[in-house]
Amino acid sequence: MTKSSNILPLVTARDLKKETPSFLEGHLIDQLNAAKQLPPLRPILQDFIFENDLCIVFGSTNTGKTTLITHIAEMLASGKTIGGFSSEVQETVIYLDLEMDARKLAKRYEKDTDSVYPFSKKLIRMYPNREFVGRLSAKDTIEQAIDLMTVYGSRGLVVDNLSAMGMEHEKSAEALELMRIFRQVTVQTQGTVIVGAHTPKRNGSESLQLKDLAGSAVIGNFADSIIGIGEDARNPSRRYLKGFKNRDEKKLYCGPQVLECEIKKDDSGLVYFDKIGASYESHMLISDQEAEKMQRNSDILQLKSEGLSLNQIAEKLGMNRSTVQTIIRRSE
Repeated sequence: MTKSSNILPLVTARDLKKETPSFLEGHLIDQLNAAKQLPPLRPILQDFIFENDLCIVFGSTNTGKTTLITHIAEMLASGKTIGGFSSEVQETVIYLDLEMDARKLAKRYEKDTDSVYPFSKKLIRMYPNREFVGRLSAKDTIEQAIDLMTVYGSRGLVVDNLSAMGMEHEKSAEALELMRIFRQVTVQTQGTVIVGAHTPKRNGSESLQLKDLAGSAVIGNFADSIIGIGEDARNPSRRYLKGFKNRDEKKLYCGPQVLECEIKKDDSGLVYFDKIGASYESHMLISDQEAEKMQRNSDILQLKSEGLSLNQIAEKLGMNRSTVQTIIRRSE
């Protein structure tokens, strides 16, 4: 993010522990006039994330949380337009990776047998030292990430993901403390924090809801933006993004419309979310095969209501008579 005289010096984890006033005060009119002089917040992920946000990205296993988070981190670090998305902010990013082994990442982003996608040098991956795995608390881990932000002069922190710190953290007092630390980072450094979070097992035929975010009551209250990732039942490579909370006044993709995307891999080895466009979430909750069955059943019942016999319905729809009879019996 562009440096200016209004940006406070970066803080360390120890700085965050210092006593500060709980509240500040001033004349409302003066505060509003001062706010009018500030530049508008720039988008990092158009329609979803803006600079200085504390953003939560959540989804079920294998929906592409890590792919989307890495996509955003590379876009923020490199300034590149990726998959139809672009960031108006370019910044060194600390990527706290608690999920993926480097060998798995190399396999995912391999260009060929000898090379991988050339990620930006401004994207710094921080990962656990095996000697200390299980010996650091979640709070200690985040504080070390904050210290690394100071070392690299970074105002972007990506955490993948909250679940890897222990499932209990998402519903505990520690989750509350972590969210407070994340919030302090965004305020005191005017930086952006993006955190991946878990979705417990859910019914994929139902609309994605904020309650699907594990620990939503604790986590959601502190977030500026929340993005849910849903699966398109019609196409295994497609996903949709749903913005449950953001600073965009238009709020285009908060439902019932969502942003449909496809997970792709280009010739350079980059795996990313490719923007397709607005779609209705309800259209993606059932597969084409299920939709065809529902339409077929509807047609059968409609023809029955018109007085056609079982044989006539079966002949008209090109079906077996016993199947027609079974569907009618079930409906009754």
